[in-house]
Amino acid sequence: MHILVDITHPAHVHFFRNAIAIWENNGHQVSITTRRKDIAIELLDQYNLKYTNLGEAKSGLIGLAGELVWRNLKLWKIVQEIKPDVMVSISGIFSAQVGWLSKIPAIVFTDTEHATLSNM
Repeated sequence: MHILVDITHPAHVHFFRNAIAIWENNGHQVSITTRRKDIAIELLDQYNLKYTNLGEAKSGLIGLAGELVWRNLKLWKIVQEIKPDVMVSISGIFSAQVGWLSKIPAIVFTDTEHATLSNM
């Protein structure tokens, strides 16, 4: 099985790193996408996890809207190239949309119950 893990926050590296090791040890192929947010990339490097950087985290309404569009396009392109069987993420703002458009299941964990817009 080919699993795409989408990391959008440093805490997600800690959440997924052991699962990634287990999946790979069981013969699954894992691809990781991320964005430069705080120390997410540094953590991925520290744990020797190979990844594709899809850009910088933005702030403000216009910045976030722009990131949503451009990051979704970049993620969609990668998904079309690697054709994962499943996508996993936390707060799947990007993976849920791209998964739906690509007809690839997206398993999304949430750690912020009150984030009603992103959870929708």
